[in-house]
Amino acid sequence: MNTKLDTRTVTQNESLDFASYINLNELTPGQQCTVMKVPDIAILPSLGLRIGKTLNMITRSIIGGPIIVGIDHRTVAIDQNIASEILVKRLSGC
Repeated sequence: MNTKLDTRTVTQNESLDFASYINLNELTPGQQCTVMKVPDIAILPSLGLRIGKTLNMITRSIIGGPIIVGIDHRTVAIDQNIASEILVKRLSGC
């Protein structure tokens, strides 16, 4: 059974307690995470940013530049304002 949330679908087995997640801006280079919530921006799914995807933080730009992440064997640049709306869960051991 599915529950609709912010135009994205999550299963009931997933925790809906977003307070336990962090935003993408809070990761440090080298950390891996699972995407838990994505803002409703049309281009993000085509970049691979979907709920349940694993991504690797590659680097963060200084003073407002983009965040660079690895998704599905490709590199994607994400604006820091958009990254602040993407909620993720750190993978254990990271």
